[in-house]
Amino acid sequence: MDTSETYVKMCEKATEIQNLRSHRFEMGDYIDIGDIPQTVAIAEDDEIRDSISIWLPRQDQLQEMMGGLKSGFIDWINWLGNIYGYNYGDKPNGHLRIFTTWEQLWLAFVMHELYSKVWNDEDWIQEAK
Repeated sequence: MDTSETYVKMCEKATEIQNLRSHRFEMGDYIDIGDIPQTVAIAEDDEIRDSISIWLPRQDQLQEMMGGLKSGFIDWINWLGNIYGYNYGDKPNGHLRIFTTWEQLWLAFVMHELYSKVWNDEDWIQEAK
């Protein structure tokens, strides 16, 4: 599970994804507790679930957002194939440099497919058409 500073930032800036949990976490969710940088916990009780925290979706949760691995996998493969030889955002082959974990890559896929946004190292921006 990616708990890196980069992934925490990507999740925090993905307001569309954060709104799915609305700070009501479920058992097994990974979260970053804002008052203690880089502390990741597994939501187990109401005190944690009600805290102001950043939800760090696991890879399986990101896949579920796309209809589960089976239905989302073909779209995933097509997306990877499309960006492999092309630009991502404003960076030629930037995805190879930007994303270092599967969670980061899956989050980028979800944000692209559901919200037409790309990661520019700082924030999610509308993809230029």
